[in-house]
Amino acid sequence: MAKIEPFEKYIDQYEAWFVHNRYAYQSEIEAVRYHLPNEGRGLEIGVGCGLFAKPLGIHYGVDPSEKMCTRA
Repeated sequence: MAKIEPFEKYIDQYEAWFVHNRYAYQSEIEAVRYHLPNEGRGLEIGVGCGLFAKPLGIHYGVDPSEKMCTRA
């Protein structure tokens, strides 16, 4: 199994975890937000579906999973 295969194959299940665990998700977003600079542009490495990039205002990202990048 390729290292990215689970992310290509189970993209809906991956996103569903964040929906079902929304308090943990929000807590993680706030923890990351606390450490981000107030100015400049960002690039998220491993952007996945953009579940962190979008609420954090990060407009650029890369990910080895083409399907996740397409969804982002």
